[in-house]
Amino acid sequence: MRSIYNRFALIISTAIVWTYAQILASTGVYNHKSPQTQSSCRSNPAALISAAPWVYFPRPFLWGKPSFHLGEVVTMTAASLVAFTKSTGTFLAVARYGSATPIPPSILNQSVS
Repeated sequence: MRSIYNRFALIISTAIVWTYAQILASTGVYNHKSPQTQSSCRSNPAALISAAPWVYFPRPFLWGKPSFHLGEVVTMTAASLVAFTKSTGTFLAVARYGSATPIPPSILNQSVS
């Protein structure tokens, strides 16, 4: 049982805190607090989720015609390289944490491509 808590401590903690926050928000604990406290403690302060339509068909080019700039391409390429590196490191860490056999280089090459 202890190994479950060790492995899922972050997920369990997040679920407990979100459940507690939902209970506080739904019981009206923040109704008589300052507007700043209310806006930082409520999960849907503008009621955007409840006001959104169930089905929405997006219109193409809603914000104008698409534009492409070289700087944005370079930025996204750099972000992709960082994501590739991070996913490979995560792959190795999970294998080590799970006491798996060492990963062959051919498998690591597949995770990047």
